Amino acid sequence: MTNELHIVLYTEGCNATRHYSLICAQVRNLTIVQGLVVLGAAGYLTNEGLLIYSIGMIIFGLLLTGTLWSMHDNYYKHFGKILGSTVALETMILKEDQVSGVWETYNAARESRTNRMGRKNVLHYGTFVLLLISFLILLSHNMIKYIA
Repeated sequence: MTNELHIVLYTEGCNATRHYSLICAQVRNLTIVQGLVVLGAAGYLTNEGLLIYSIGMIIFGLLLTGTLWSMHDNYYKHFGKILGSTVALETMILKEDQVSGVWETYNAARESRTNRMGRKNVLHYGTFVLLLISFLILLSHNMIKYIA
């Protein structure tokens, strides 16, 4: 039998799940924007011959990307835990009706999508790895140009 406390906990779980899902997407979007801005600025500084400033900008970009990745990783882990708890509450509430809830269906589809070979790593780390590679290529170019 479902009591009022389960309904309140489920409601809070739904709110937290939506919040963390949105935060994960926002941090990825923020990472893309900051990466484009920093790469653009570093490229401009390189083009103007200001290699030291460009190298500094790239190092700043690497540090900021690392910080954003750390935040995203933390949010992603919290999202998974809260989603699991919300699904458990939903299953307990709806077990009498023998129907699948919204979050249970979402979780099954999410696991199906992300458990494909290597896809979880691409979805979780892709944005950050792409920026890391871009920063390192530009940094290598600047270091070669600076040394020569």
